[in-house]
Amino acid sequence: MSHLATQHVYSIEAGLPFSRMLAQGLIEEAGDDVTGLARMMVFLPTRRAARALQDAFLSLAEGRALLLPRIHVIGSFDEDDLSLLMAGHGDLLLDVPPAIDPLERQALLAQLIQKVPGRTDTLGQAMELAGALAHLMDQVYTEGLDLSDLVNLVPEDFAKHWQITLDFLKILSEYWPAILREKGVIDAALRRDILIRRLTEFWTKHPASDRVIAAGSTGSIPATAEFLKCVAGLPNGQVVLPGFDLGEHFSRWDEVHFSHPQGGFKKLLSRMNVRPDQVKKWPSVFHGYDENKLQARHVLAREIMAHDHGTMAWREKNIQHVSADDFQFGLSDVSIYETETQQDEAEIIALWLRSVLEGKDKKAILITPDRNLSRRVLNVCARWGVNLDDSAGQPLSKSSLAIYMTLVANFMKDIYDPVRLMAVLKNSLCMTVHTPADKAEIICQLEKQLLRNDRHLSWSTFVRDYDENCLTLQGVSPVVTSFFQEFIPFVRWVHGVSSAVQSSGFSHFVKVHLFVSQALHLGEFAIESFDGFDVLGHVYNVEDGRDIHNALNQFSKLGGLFSDIALTDYCHLFDIALSSGVLRQRYGIHPRVQILGQMEARVIDADLVVMAGLNEGVWPADDSVDPWMSRPMQEQFGLPTSDQSLSLSAHDFVQGFCQSHVVMTRSTRIGGSPSVPCRWLQKLHVLAEIAGADVSRAYDNTVLSWKNYLDVRHNPVTFLQPAPAPDISVRPTKLSVTKIETWLKDPYSIYASQILKLIKLPPLCEEKIAAMRGSIVHDILDQFNRK
Repeated sequence: MSHLATQHVYSIEAGLPFSRMLAQGLIEEAGDDVTGLARMMVFLPTRRAARALQDAFLSLAEGRALLLPRIHVIGSFDEDDLSLLMAGHGDLLLDVPPAIDPLERQALLAQLIQKVPGRTDTLGQAMELAGALAHLMDQVYTEGLDLSDLVNLVPEDFAKHWQITLDFLKILSEYWPAILREKGVIDAALRRDILIRRLTEFWTKHPASDRVIAAGSTGSIPATAEFLKCVAGLPNGQVVLPGFDLGEHFSRWDEVHFSHPQGGFKKLLSRMNVRPDQVKKWPSVFHGYDENKLQARHVLAREIMAHDHGTMAWREKNIQHVSADDFQFGLSDVSIYETETQQDEAEIIALWLRSVLEGKDKKAILITPDRNLSRRVLNVCARWGVNLDDSAGQPLSKSSLAIYMTLVANFMKDIYDPVRLMAVLKNSLCMTVHTPADKAEIICQLEKQLLRNDRHLSWSTFVRDYDENCLTLQGVSPVVTSFFQEFIPFVRWVHGVSSAVQSSGFSHFVKVHLFVSQALHLGEFAIESFDGFDVLGHVYNVEDGRDIHNALNQFSKLGGLFSDIALTDYCHLFDIALSSGVLRQRYGIHPRVQILGQMEARVIDADLVVMAGLNEGVWPADDSVDPWMSRPMQEQFGLPTSDQSLSLSAHDFVQGFCQSHVVMTRSTRIGGSPSVPCRWLQKLHVLAEIAGADVSRAYDNTVLSWKNYLDVRHNPVTFLQPAPAPDISVRPTKLSVTKIETWLKDPYSIYASQILKLIKLPPLCEEKIAAMRGSIVHDILDQFNRK
């Protein structure tokens, strides 16, 4: 690396508005040249970061027309983009095959797993294992490794069951590339890696003449790190790091552990041949912050993130790294909340986000890796009509249409199961042709007369012998009668075609499933229209209909892989296909409040930052258990260790903690189990104790009081305890022995059953055969005793 290149690495420190300062610096560099910005290329880590930079340019322009730089996302290149970046040398990309569809890859891997001698996995189990295997393969490609290098692992170093797994991975490294070559595709992670490296190699040989800025990336991916090294070496290149600590003592740089927030940058700078003292401060100046408070917050962050031997020195040597006054000053505008449940935590967060909207042009972001918590916050904010933008989206399988179609698939597995039947019919997307009143009457009569009756007439018996049993329905309206006349033949047809479909193949099963879903949705049970039914021709008129349509389009392409399939396996495949999709709200979201993951939040500017879910196992996350490789195997193979993920989590914590206005929250219980505060919150309390500071001042009770009044009624309606006094003529004159005990404990239940005649309906799943057997035995014993 030349000396010139080492001067091209800059940092925008934690706590400063990254996108705004980056845009401001580029505008200042362009000066009065109206085309100066247009001759620049900016590379960012995510699409959301690209949109944030565009917004920053527009905000700084203050109504003036600007020719913006060409903004690209690292890792999201396509052939057209790269052809332009490589000065028209698109022929260098002709040998890069397209990426295989993720669902198809998972299905192919599942088939390989099922073929392993001695394995008895069902298709659903094999698909789950294939998902984990696909993730492992993506890690291999991302780290620039090769599956063929698995032969270098020593099986004798690992347990016997890991040796069996290792043998399978070696077979995979031989057969999987051949499968991909036959289909003319490659893995998506490998393709991304190849495209990044092709651009890096091209610019190394033919440096770009335009201004090139790579900003916001930590370089945790080797291909990205090589790209950053290339950009830093360009004559007109610059690399802007997010949150590199320029105040860190460079004399201690060798002591920085790889789990430290700066550990990732230590690895990156080593790869780039850049010393830490050669990283410069970004030349643009931001005047909208308190520099003294930011420096105090940085000091706190350094002490919180100090390595274990550093924290031991606090007590052993009694060194006061931070005075009480400096500690309190560093924690100004920092609020900490510990709630009992996640719902309480979500309400606290929602109130803070809502308060920001009271100010003009103020922005807020919620940073959390906990998806359950983010969904709770979404629901609380929705009560005020505030729809938030969640960067992770929602699983497609949780959408209303996906839930409905899953219920239909489960109903097809056993049409005689009353619970599955009612789950489908009571869904809001079922029988939309009927008015709500008619639909309620149909369901009510179906339950009372067939599913919850005491006449030992089961739903299956009623369907099989409908022509005879239809006369047993009593007091039903014409709407109910018409429904049964159309629905029962349809149910019979579904039962017949579902039983025969296993020999007809996967594609026919998809057609039956979609046809039944549409028929129940529209309330039209004309089975003669099945032959001309277009599998993907109908899109449901609901918000998530188009996303489901696209997912089903990919799902239907699996027909070439599965000739014969069971109903249970089909349902597993359907669930996996929908679970892999993401549903994002396209409109109606609030422009000033966002829910972000840790990576997206690194370069997003906001007036309020809420860091939520600060518990061990959430932030930082627990190491996931890989069913294919143990941790020693991963480390020996060259995959990232837990230190790298811990370093990124620590870096993201510091990025949020150093913001001007911070709210940190955690719940003391998750899912009913006690939780442990994250290690950095614990260190904050230890540091406060040593410094003699009062960290309890950060525990703000104002918003807690707001939360307590959130659901309080100002004029509550009180109801007196029921005290029925029926006339003596209607009171029961005799009770069974067991009823006497009930009368003493709960007299109102006697009033409800004996006077009001409120009889509890039998459950849907009551075993009528057992009840019938009991009645028969009782009659036999009664007749025997009489004789």
